Order: sequence, then structure tokens, then C-alpha cells
Amino acid sequence: MKRLTALPVHSRDRIEAAAKQLRMLHFDFELGGLDVDLFEITADELLAVFESIARLSFEELRRTPHFEKPYQSGDREQWAEYARLNRIEFLLKKYEFLVRLRNDEPEAWDAVNELFFDD
Repeated sequence: MKRLTALPVHSRDRIEAAAKQLRMLHFDFELGGLDVDLFEITADELLAVFESIARLSFEELRRTPHFEKPYQSGDREQWAEYARLNRIEFLLKKYEFLVRLRNDEPEAWDAVNELFFDD
């Protein structure tokens, strides 16, 4: 996945520092039913999550609803592919935001503070 591999790799110290700050702010990535701890995840670990999502069967996807539209009828494999891609894209966007936080981008931290600290 080119978008993932194009992102910078952070030191363990930088990952832990950002995670600590996010936890102190009681930040929530709002992942719905996805059981992924994004606070300290690395790109390699996220790629493994993507691979596990890519292996989910139609029935597994249907039993673990996320934000995609529920399957009602039609081509089951087409819906399953849509659900897989939806989950991967969702996690990738969250990780891209996390990378911005790890890079100490002021605009990213402003967004976190506005949502979780200033209110």
C-alpha cells in the first residue's frame, strides 16, 4: 500500500510521547467495531491489520459491522470487497492523522485540542 509506506517512520520515543499526550487528553480515534489500538501502532503492524481485514470472509464482515451499509441483497463478494476497502481506508485515514500528530504538526494538535480539550 503506497500511501502507508510513503509515511514517515517514527522512533519508539516519538510514538510513545504522542500516545501519552493523546491518552492524557482522553482522545478517542472512534473506530466503531474495529478492535485496533492505534495509539502506538507502527506502519508494519497496521499493514498486518490490513492483511487480516483483506482475509475476512463475507460472513465475518457481516457479523462484525462497521460503518459500511449493511448487506441486504446482491453480489455478496462485491459487498464484501466494498466492506474490506472501507475498513482499510478508514484505518489508513486515522493513521495518517496520527502520523501528523507524531510529526508534531500544530494544526493536527489544534484539531485534537479543539475536540477533546477545549470543550
